[in-house]
Amino acid sequence: MGFRFRYSLVLLLGLVVSLAQCNIRAPFFNTGENLSFNECGVRDEKTNRTSWVAFLKSSDGVCDGIVISRRTILTRQCSLRKRDVQNMIALVGDCSERNTLGDCILDELEIKDMIEIKVADPTGGARDNISLQLFISEKMPKNIRPICLFNRGQEMDLANLVDSPYFKMRWIFDFSDEEDLSDLRDELEPLNIVPHDICFKQSTEWEQRFGDLLHHSQRFLCVDDPEHYNDGVLVNFHSGRYFFRGFSALSISESVEHGLYLDILPQIDWIGQHAEGISVLPAIPPSKPCRGFKNPNNLSFRHCGKKPKIRKKRDDDYSNEDEDVDASGYILNGYNAEHEHPWHAYVENTATGDLCGGTLISRRTVLTAAHCIYGQRANQLRVSVGMYDKRLKNGATVQKRRPRRIICHPGYKDKQFKHDVGLMIFDKNFILNKKVRLICLWNEDSSLSLVAKRLGVVVGYGLNENDNVPKKLQEAQLPIRSHKECYKQHRKFFAKYLYPGDNFCAGYSNGTGTCKGDSGGSLAVEKNGRWFVRGIVSFGVTKMVMVDNETESFCMPNRYSLFVDVASYIDWIVENTPDVSFKD
Repeated sequence: MGFRFRYSLVLLLGLVVSLAQCNIRAPFFNTGENLSFNECGVRDEKTNRTSWVAFLKSSDGVCDGIVISRRTILTRQCSLRKRDVQNMIALVGDCSERNTLGDCILDELEIKDMIEIKVADPTGGARDNISLQLFISEKMPKNIRPICLFNRGQEMDLANLVDSPYFKMRWIFDFSDEEDLSDLRDELEPLNIVPHDICFKQSTEWEQRFGDLLHHSQRFLCVDDPEHYNDGVLVNFHSGRYFFRGFSALSISESVEHGLYLDILPQIDWIGQHAEGISVLPAIPPSKPCRGFKNPNNLSFRHCGKKPKIRKKRDDDYSNEDEDVDASGYILNGYNAEHEHPWHAYVENTATGDLCGGTLISRRTVLTAAHCIYGQRANQLRVSVGMYDKRLKNGATVQKRRPRRIICHPGYKDKQFKHDVGLMIFDKNFILNKKVRLICLWNEDSSLSLVAKRLGVVVGYGLNENDNVPKKLQEAQLPIRSHKECYKQHRKFFAKYLYPGDNFCAGYSNGTGTCKGDSGGSLAVEKNGRWFVRGIVSFGVTKMVMVDNETESFCMPNRYSLFVDVASYIDWIVENTPDVSFKD
């Protein structure tokens, strides 16, 4: 829909740059050549115009912003509020279309949602925090080309590279006497990034008011901008595209020749998590060092991780006749596990019929996923160990217990799958024998590079590839993937649910995989003849399918699955496991 926009100000949008001494990584975006949008940042060849400026309008006022995808507009300190979304519109366009009076015609779009994040105030709290907003609109026309989000690290900021210059971009709006928008054009002014120490030396006022905070801040940048008191956006031009870097944050006085800007790089992960049409590989944190266990050779238990080496190709003699388990997932294209996993625990919720797995890590403790036990009572759960065939679940070798208490990680929230780790603590020890043994807890640092590209083994009682419930415990070998491999396979899903340092992914694209019915079971890795638990089955990609006029969720075994990274939770696990401890 066309719209003749009435406005009476010269608008200047401001942008930011980052400091070389702050270690902010280059983001990893979702489209080719690491671009936030595959057609981003290019001027229209015919009109030499840009189409990434946007206006947001409601009965309470107007804000300006910048288009970063065909569904998302990014703004700073917009006065419009989420409660007014249903009465809000976005105006986008490049003035390439005009009415009979020569005025610009902009496309009018409905706003569907607004998401906000607060960024620390550079004054240390004297005012409200600076905020960034994402406005999610209905899909924009194909002629709208978003600007690219900055896709490199800060190492080039102070280099003033000839082939990668920075500019302040200002949008100028001209109006006719009738206050109709008659023109929309942009201007570029060359700018350079200035180190903080040089920036502050020229301003006693800056030193006194903001110096201590800004010297240690990764959020704010200093730019050689004698007209900093005018708003603008700082953009980088590289390889024929314009890249957005940040918003102007603060103007102190006209006597200062530098501008202070809010860098968007520290917020890229947040933008990627919440923007429609953009996804970002989350930051990979530094690895945590390992701590020594009290047992010889740094083991959580002296004789942990030893198992018989037996493997038998799975037979097809599976039937779900008279089955009393409500299975909700599967290991596809696996093998009969026989007695190779003496630490696997079969976890039943006797109140709901739900099924999960677990792993025996001490005589009194089973490790599992938090979502398997969250909100449940301990006496509702029945745990069986030493069971490899459910037809023999009452056999003499099977040990059954109900936990005395259950513990979920304090950071876990229902159905969010972050910090998805839990423990079941028992009053009575499990008896260790040939069919019931303890797995070793991870005893190296948490770097995923130690196990990436290796095969991990997962086990469970979920559905097989024929949608039948197996009688025997199943196992599958899955390659552990690097975070980038996961992200590239299904960018939108893993940008939202992969949390490096909290979880990792593993699997094939050939139909072998796990799903929610196997939740809580272990992903084990062999080292020096012993098996160590490195992952907990958490969740994976699903699709909704209509079955008998009802919508059901089905797992997609051609996608990698997510596993809690046990190495990141060793301290918490040991602190809450009664009979495991670190060295003094």
